[in-house]
Amino acid sequence: MNLADYLNELKALGPEKPLEPELKSHRQEHDKKLREEKDLSDGAVMQAVVETGDEESERPGEGDLVLVHVSVRTEDDDLIFSTRSDEGGSGQPLAFCLEKGRRAPRGWEISLRGMHVKQRNVLKVKPSYGYQHPECGMPAPPGTPLDQVLSFDLQLMQVYPAEGVRCVSSGDDMYRRVLQEGSGWESPRPPFEVVLRCTLRTLAYDGISMSGFRYFQCGEGDTPLRAQLGSGQLPPGIEAALGYMAKAEHSVFILPASSVSPAAPPSSADQPAAACLLPAPPAKALQVEAELELLELVQVRDMTGTGEVMKRRIREGQGEFPIDCPLNDTTVRVHYRVRAQAGPPGASSSSSSSSSS
Repeated sequence: MNLADYLNELKALGPEKPLEPELKSHRQEHDKKLREEKDLSDGAVMQAVVETGDEESERPGEGDLVLVHVSVRTEDDDLIFSTRSDEGGSGQPLAFCLEKGRRAPRGWEISLRGMHVKQRNVLKVKPSYGYQHPECGMPAPPGTPLDQVLSFDLQLMQVYPAEGVRCVSSGDDMYRRVLQEGSGWESPRPPFEVVLRCTLRTLAYDGISMSGFRYFQCGEGDTPLRAQLGSGQLPPGIEAALGYMAKAEHSVFILPASSVSPAAPPSSADQPAAACLLPAPPAKALQVEAELELLELVQVRDMTGTGEVMKRRIREGQGEFPIDCPLNDTTVRVHYRVRAQAGPPGASSSSSSSSSS
């Protein structure tokens, strides 16, 4: 390549982008804080206290689970969305972990960090500190003009400390509080079978846990639920919650209402679709509180990956997995029984024996 061709190729590359210095994480946080302080001094978030609330209560911190009533309005005071029943909402607050998981608009977070329980603030928030903030993961209500200043009427109803709350799930929109720890290392997953007690509630207006409208219960004195994961008998959100639990655990989860609605179960000619055992949430619910107690879990595994050999554990053994499991060249003594899985009416076949090898 001659010099002229080389220079023409360089021109075709376009202007070179200036390189930004690579900052260490603590410096990035420091610079971010300075930029935010400047934005706030320029009026990015303006607030007025409408009700002072309980001044003896602790203000929420990072990772705390907060339950908040909110109304969203345009600058012209047109109502876009509200959780309050007197404004057409469900009467159920929004629950989220402050500055963790699926983040709320940054203007909310800044205001909530200074609020007491029951305090009510009205905010005027620029778009960059509303739903367009780069760290905001909360979807805006339908019809929200994202490029305009918005008014938020926030009231902090309850706070649950971060040490007792975990933000779980891949979508960062499931929140878990453990009431009683379980035992063992194993958690259920498809196609495990589970036995559980389950109570489903909408979130209470005042944000107090386990006091909302109960629309389903299978608890003390009732026959517990028995279901197989992955069969469609349980909604996707309940299956996901159970996947974080151990045997004998008792926990409360807050889930998106859409994940607690019955899903279309898998079906085939060999395996008909199973009906969901749980009802759909009330129509206006955005989130649901699920109180779950995992009584039993039965390990079911596809040993070949093709469905030709399925293993179902019917009794716990002794020892620790996998240390005490038999390996090649190990002598074992087993009792076994063989039954026909299916056949014509009236036909049956079984045999039993013992073997040593």
